[in-house]
Amino acid sequence: MKALFFSFFLCISSLTILHGQHKTGPYIMDFGAVYTIDHPDLTADTSMTYRIMFDLSKGSSGTALDRQLNTAARFLNMHGQAGVPLEQLKVVCILHGNAAFDGLSNARWREKYGTDNPNLPLIRQLEAADVELYVCGQSLHARGIDPKDLIPEIKISLSAMTAILHFREKGYSLLAF
Repeated sequence: MKALFFSFFLCISSLTILHGQHKTGPYIMDFGAVYTIDHPDLTADTSMTYRIMFDLSKGSSGTALDRQLNTAARFLNMHGQAGVPLEQLKVVCILHGNAAFDGLSNARWREKYGTDNPNLPLIRQLEAADVELYVCGQSLHARGIDPKDLIPEIKISLSAMTAILHFREKGYSLLAF
């Protein structure tokens, strides 16, 4: 039995070493863990300014973190770990559809799901890293969300389509996950 356990432990340890370490930071400390990739053939260009829009439509509910929102944190941390300065990472998150609920205050989230909004700590860390967060005004109305129930970090756009076109014209690339 000990030999079996030891073999299992060795296999797991080998996979961890083989695939690199999974860690957060340097820009979002509590979210957005990424793996270290040794000697990639294509890596981040540390002289480039990245302008990225994340199209977030799925959202989360209850105690679940919005995985799409966490992807924005992963992007920041991955490129930060590769040596890209935060000033060269221009990130916008556009929330629409069910993701419009992600920006609800704790009080409103508790009314809806009976627990604290799990997205708020991540949203606050993204905002501290100069990520712009917009919610689709059309999605707010379609889902009966009062703009007064949003946290101050969330700005309202006429629509997600308007926001995407606006930032595309300013040189941002759209990433949809």
